[in-house]
This record gives sequence, structure tokens and C-alpha cells, in this order.
Amino acid sequence: MNGQMGAVYITSHNLDVGARQYIRESDIVSPVPTDAFIFGDENPDSLQDGYLEVDSINGGFPDVPAAYLDGACGLSFADGHVEVHKWQTSALTSIPVASPKVVHNPQVPGGTKNADWLWFSLHSPSPK
Repeated sequence: MNGQMGAVYITSHNLDVGARQYIRESDIVSPVPTDAFIFGDENPDSLQDGYLEVDSINGGFPDVPAAYLDGACGLSFADGHVEVHKWQTSALTSIPVASPKVVHNPQVPGGTKNADWLWFSLHSPSPK
């Protein structure tokens, strides 16, 4: 689950400093519900808690979205639709599933200009 969604129990600990936290459905205004992802597949090697942590400011992936669906992952959005998004760069597709290796903050070529990070940030909580 997107770490900024339903954050009523962790309001004292913002997983994505500088980004909005959404407690109620009515809080989801930026991005709009059709663009705000709630649930997403996570690379099994980055699982360590119940949240898919997003860094929507600095151009990184603290927790790594999955890419095991032929370089894509499944995401569900606040409006109820689901899509399989295919990643464009090796930042996410080159990370093998090799448990028990733990992967966090992989090097993202291009940082905030990386195509995958740009797409992901547009579907993640917006800055406060």
C-alpha cells in the first residue's frame, strides 16, 4: 500500500517528508483519484513493512516497485481502476528478485528526470 494513503495511524511519522498524507478519501485532491495509486506490487526484495514507501521529491525509490510482470507492475488507483504499468528504464527492470537480498534506494539513472520516476511521482502524493 502507498505509505501516504490511509496514514491515520502514522501521522507522527511521515514516510515521504514534504509530501501530503491522505487520511480520508476526500483528502485525495492532488493528484486526483484517477491518478493517485493506492496499492502497487512491490519487489519482494524490498519488502520490510506494510507500506510501499515513495520519495516523491528527490528522485528515488526507497521501496522498489515490482517489475516481474515482463518489466511491469500492477497498480490500483483511488477511483477504483487498476492498470499494469510497464517501466521504461533499467532503474526498476534490472533489479532481480533474489531473496534474501534486501534492495532499498537503488541508483536511479537521471534522478528526477528518469522517465519511470517521473511517471511514479505523478501518481504519488504531491508536495505539501
